[in-house]
Amino acid sequence: MVHHLLRRFSFELSPTESIPWAFDREPLPDEEITLGHHGVFRVIGPVGPNGYSSTHTTFAVERVRRATSADLRAQVDRGVNRLPPRR
Repeated sequence: MVHHLLRRFSFELSPTESIPWAFDREPLPDEEITLGHHGVFRVIGPVGPNGYSSTHTTFAVERVRRATSADLRAQVDRGVNRLPPRR
């Protein structure tokens, strides 16, 4: 069995609303990610003066749409904490 290291991230919709999630890799700017029932989001980029941290990174995101059953199925099939391979 292969174990993937997970990193914790926060995906910020506004200064007062964010969604915590763990993924196997850092998302790329403009990448669309599914955060379960919260929906599908486009990553804008890291937030803060340094942006990145070895333990926790916050990214600004914008909501693209509600997650469809196909989005949720694809996320579960891949693993809820795994992003698709980078292109």
